[in-house]
Amino acid sequence: MTEKCTIEEGISGLPPGTLIKYVELEGLCALQPSAEVKVKPTVRGLTEIGRDGGHVLVAMGFREVDNVVANAVFQGSGRYGFEGVKENLMIGKAVSVGRKTASSTHAVDCEIDLDRIPVWAE
Repeated sequence: MTEKCTIEEGISGLPPGTLIKYVELEGLCALQPSAEVKVKPTVRGLTEIGRDGGHVLVAMGFREVDNVVANAVFQGSGRYGFEGVKENLMIGKAVSVGRKTASSTHAVDCEIDLDRIPVWAE
């Protein structure tokens, strides 16, 4: 919750207001030893950490699921394909339900004797 700080001024290439980890700041200061850097410590809540974590499943726990899935599809790296029925329904894609594809066909050949089916009492 306290691992990041906000840059106020001093590092070239990073505008004021940039949120950066202290470890990364130490690395930048080592590369630019003459730069005087002013930072402001930042305490972040769990919700904010969850949203900015970069993981779809973690973000879903803290935000609207449809926004998270849509952002992951449109802005994501493409590593995780959205092939399931739930994911496709969330983003409004057509789903292949009831199309008798080879992967979804589990039919068993059997004959039903209609004369042996009992009649329901009224």
